Amino acid sequence: MLAVPGSTAEGSPAEGEDRPKSCWLWLDGDGESAVGLTPVRLVFLSAEARPVLVLLTGVPTDDPDSIMELIDHGAELALSWSADRLRGLLEGRLGRADAETLVEQLAGAGLVEDFWRGVEASLRAGRMGLVLGTPELTDHAAEMIRFLDGQMRPTTVQALVLPQTAGLPARECLPALLAQVQL
Repeated sequence: MLAVPGSTAEGSPAEGEDRPKSCWLWLDGDGESAVGLTPVRLVFLSAEARPVLVLLTGVPTDDPDSIMELIDHGAELALSWSADRLRGLLEGRLGRADAETLVEQLAGAGLVEDFWRGVEASLRAGRMGLVLGTPELTDHAAEMIRFLDGQMRPTTVQALVLPQTAGLPARECLPALLAQVQL
């Protein structure tokens, strides 16, 4: 489903905290799927209306295929997804009123439509992030990620090593992911 880092279960900022910096939306199930051979996808939406696609895998990344799968999913997000589709998923999971409240917390009061226009503009401009979460990353795979990050501007590409994620529900990997992902 969707959650806001540093927020209560209802989605409002925790006491003493500023507006949230991001929210996330599961693209595959609700985060209960085990991280394994089949990657689990989720999208972060930053307060700056920048989508970040995350591909969680329980398999060590030691070959180009995992990295190419990340690039393929990123291209699909940029070419065939829209802000309306992401908004529809968000509203479908939370309900329209709660989704709007969450986006207002993220973007600011009265800025919901501006936020979604910004998400659309980011998608069309390729201004997004691609993140591969893996339990192990070889030096060769890390070099490939660095190369792609340098070549794919304005998209950023990064890999995060999340040890001991294989077999866990994807939701349990989020604290480690949130500690490292650059939104």
